[in-house]
Amino acid sequence: MEDESRNEQDQNRGSKSSSESPFAAEITEAEHTDEIEVSTEAATKADKKKNPSRSLRERWSKTSLSNRLNVVLAGAIVLLTFVNVGFFVKQVMDQDKQVAQITRAITGGIDKANAAIDSSLSRSSEVLKAILEENRAALNATREQSKESLKETLAQGQKALNASIEASRADLRPWVGVITIAPPRFKDATGRESYIIENQPVRLEATASNAGKSPALKTHTLTSFHILPASDEFSPRYAVRDVKGEIALQPQMQITVFDQGTELPSQGVVAALKRGQYVLYFYGRIDYTDQVGRAHLTKWCMFLTPTLDSFLPCTTYNDAN
Repeated sequence: MEDESRNEQDQNRGSKSSSESPFAAEITEAEHTDEIEVSTEAATKADKKKNPSRSLRERWSKTSLSNRLNVVLAGAIVLLTFVNVGFFVKQVMDQDKQVAQITRAITGGIDKANAAIDSSLSRSSEVLKAILEENRAALNATREQSKESLKETLAQGQKALNASIEASRADLRPWVGVITIAPPRFKDATGRESYIIENQPVRLEATASNAGKSPALKTHTLTSFHILPASDEFSPRYAVRDVKGEIALQPQMQITVFDQGTELPSQGVVAALKRGQYVLYFYGRIDYTDQVGRAHLTKWCMFLTPTLDSFLPCTTYNDAN
């Protein structure tokens, strides 16, 4: 139907062109040619719309060999690209699975290692605690032993120090005592020296000396004598305190101590002394202190022999500190 309508239009155009001028006829022919081409193109487009596959085949048949090869090569490249992408995606997915497996394995290993470490630490903690307790007990025992040993050492050291101090004090302290008795003052009827004769006052003297290496401070003396029956036990009696003040007795310094009786001895007393029925005791005490304030005492006692011309030490009341 379309072809018939086109023919009618062409015929009408032909009738018109015959009645016009030759120039007009040429223009009309040209226009007619353009119209034919336009109609051909329109028909081709319509045919392509109705048969697209036919259009592709026609285009492919008109394509040169080199272009066809390019198209095939491009398609192959695209296909290979898709294959590579698919293979890469598969590898990535496989790697993800492997990474997940490795991660699970590592996590499991870490968990097991942590559990083993915790168990080992727990056991080690118990062992360490026991060792610490043992060490603490041993340390306490050692410390107590050290304390006792230190106490003993200190005690021994203190004892040795005290002994050394005492030895030094003993070496340097004053020592005061009686060293001699004065010689007899009388002679009896036979010309023999005697400390006592009838009807003469008795005066007995002794020399005391500081034999130490330091002064004897606050030194004072008591001196006495009396006659007792030989059967009586000696006991010192000081009727009068012979205190003439306190002196500092320097080393090697000497002093005289004495006592003088107020009663005159009778002939019977003198005879009894010679027979040994009575005994005359001459004695005394010396009190003093050293430089550190320690008090010292010397006690001394002598008895007159029956010959009445010499003295001997008593068996008692002779000591010093």
